[in-house]
Amino acid sequence: MSPLAVPEPLLLPVLVLAPPWLHAAWAAICAAVALLADRTAMPVASGVLVALSGPLALQLVRYALAEGEPITLAAILPAYLFPALLLDMGQRLVDEASALRLLLARARDLALVLATACAVLVVNGLGPRPSTHPMLEAAIALSAGLLSLELLCGLRRWLPAARLVYGATLVPAFFAARQAWRLFCGDAAPTETAIDVGILPLVNALLPAFLVPALLLFRLARQFPGGWARTAAGGSALLFALAFLDLAIRQLFRGAVIVAPASMAERFAALAAWLLFALACQGLAMRRPWPAARWLAAATVSAAAARLLLFETAVLSGGWLAASCALVAGVALALVAVRSRARA
Repeated sequence: MSPLAVPEPLLLPVLVLAPPWLHAAWAAICAAVALLADRTAMPVASGVLVALSGPLALQLVRYALAEGEPITLAAILPAYLFPALLLDMGQRLVDEASALRLLLARARDLALVLATACAVLVVNGLGPRPSTHPMLEAAIALSAGLLSLELLCGLRRWLPAARLVYGATLVPAFFAARQAWRLFCGDAAPTETAIDVGILPLVNALLPAFLVPALLLFRLARQFPGGWARTAAGGSALLFALAFLDLAIRQLFRGAVIVAPASMAERFAALAAWLLFALACQGLAMRRPWPAARWLAAATVSAAAARLLLFETAVLSGGWLAASCALVAGVALALVAVRSRARA
């Protein structure tokens, strides 16, 4: 019996307007069904689990985008993490080669993205809902576009007209590119407008806006066997990762609002963070046979050198400039020495 054949429960209208404690109880029932399906390998129980997770998944949109009472941590747990857990269980119970498995996995990822955005919103006191914060709203839209793009790329094996699938990917790709433009240069850019990114270091609006899309783009790059699509996804992932490091350093120096020009100390610290990221990637490449890590290390050092020559030399002076040049040259020589030794 296919999980899609199981009808939605009649409690759907009730659960849409239910308080958080009722969702927690509903999630406990679903968890019991999931445990039964896992122990007995019953396809009917698997289908019931997928159907029961539907009402909870509707809360993702309700809590994130609807107007009303400010969200709280007590509402986030049953409204986001329980649906994510149930969707993860449902994904494991369906067939390995099922298109439904991909759909449930991407829905689970969207639940976790929304949970991260709302948790950042609550702990930093950034507003009642993500829809009222332009940076978080663009971050959620960007992640949704990237997950839709990844879903379409994964579905091409089940669809006979593969070219139509590639054509359909242009829609979420254009949507994601538009949201990325907003985060870097538009109304949601923290360096262009006076947006409150949060007072906590690292755990602030920069996390769902730049680090989460970087991870999604890294995973999306693995969907492509090679060529320009993989290079574009990998390059975009590196751009978001470096932007997160740069903005996180500026947030440590300046606090919640980082629209002011960066000081020489901030620029040097951001450059050092890029090079530490390159060394971390190279260390990962030495421990595991992952060619992408070596590519990331080389690309990051190249980006740091280009940044130093094109931008920082006009701003840095004295000891800051000398230290930056020495740091970039030292890391670049270290990477060359490590790779030469590995080849020998």
